[in-house]
Amino acid sequence: MGPGLPEFNKMKKLIKKAYHLFKKPFSTDLKDPCHFIEAYSQQGEDLVVNCILQSNTTGFYVDVGAHHPLRYSNTYLFYQKGWRGINIDPRPGIMAEFARVRPRDINLELGVSNHAGNLTYYIFSDPALNTFDEESAKRCEANGRFKLIKQCAIPTRPLSDILDEYMPSGTTIDLLSIDVEGFDEEVLRSNNWVKYRPRLILAEDVEAFTFEQVIHSKQTKYLKDIGYIPVSKLVHTTVYCDAVKAKGTADALVA
Repeated sequence: MGPGLPEFNKMKKLIKKAYHLFKKPFSTDLKDPCHFIEAYSQQGEDLVVNCILQSNTTGFYVDVGAHHPLRYSNTYLFYQKGWRGINIDPRPGIMAEFARVRPRDINLELGVSNHAGNLTYYIFSDPALNTFDEESAKRCEANGRFKLIKQCAIPTRPLSDILDEYMPSGTTIDLLSIDVEGFDEEVLRSNNWVKYRPRLILAEDVEAFTFEQVIHSKQTKYLKDIGYIPVSKLVHTTVYCDAVKAKGTADALVA
């Protein structure tokens, strides 16, 4: 025999209460915040980092080759979460836009290389392709899709020197993002890895498409030698984690 009417009504109330309690997390509305995170990076790099550093509601980033405060930005998602950081890009005039959109950040209009000096900067019709790397510039120009507008001499400094001058005292770097169109290794080699050790690194390596290519790439070998291991791969970008912190990061993800 089934439940009587009083028991049935009580059961209905419990089911209704449970439905209202849990309907938000299980909503099918794609605009519901439970289902939707807006990304700004070109290939989802910010979403991958957001997943890895899910517990970080505050943090500090260094964005080399920052390009634009929003477009293709690997760090704007974190700025919205309350982070702050240092944005570095040599494109003439771009830091006025960074200052307007991201006033909490330190915004620097200069280039980064292994040695201080002046380097030829190649400026394209799509500024995302701008580079100090001559070979990358030649490939882009030969492709025919984008026009080389001009070349100009831009002052550059090692990353370690820039951080010595601009890093806030007592601050550690949660994320170092590098996207400089073929010049990434030059930027990496310009850092002081004893003094500045970000938890995560995003570095572009367009020649490493497969996981096997990533493992054997010159960039990965260099980072492995200084204590970083690859933990995720996007189309053009590899995510590296400080090997000392990788175990704790992995445990947090499966907890």
